[in-house]
Amino acid sequence: MKSGSEQRRTLAGFTLVELMVVVCIIGLLASVAASSFTKYIKTAKTVEAHESLYKIRLGAREYFIIDHWNGKGQLLVRQFPTIVDVPAAGPYCARQTTSNMEWINGGWDSLIFALDEAHYYRYSFQTGGKSYLSKYTAYALGDLDCDKVWSTFMIRGHVDGDGVPTAIGPIITKGLE
Repeated sequence: MKSGSEQRRTLAGFTLVELMVVVCIIGLLASVAASSFTKYIKTAKTVEAHESLYKIRLGAREYFIIDHWNGKGQLLVRQFPTIVDVPAAGPYCARQTTSNMEWINGGWDSLIFALDEAHYYRYSFQTGGKSYLSKYTAYALGDLDCDKVWSTFMIRGHVDGDGVPTAIGPIITKGLE
């Protein structure tokens, strides 16, 4: 038979210490889950930069290989195209939508590249040289969590000794900030 204090303890439920331990455990699990979820979301956002730079690389290679003529019908020297950054402002920390006309007016259509959906990154394409001295650098810049620290994805393209355009990268700086 149980004594009176044992019966009261059985009826009373959990002690304050037991409840505090449970609350601490739940808080610890929640903090771990939240940081893992945040990292997962940032990683998912970087897929845009990887895919876009891959498309830009393919477009730059194709542009260089294909012959281009001026208005007089004269064959132009091979080079990578001159492009205007789109969008002009940025990088930014929220998804932005850019019109097709901004991509076309910027010359990105020569790379067969445009983003018709909202995107996290600002894109830049810088060129130099002609013929076998041609080179380019393409960037994707973004601020994934609005802390004014930019993720930078970059590819560098050039013409190898056989006259074939090639590229290295992406070279990533602060990919997840």
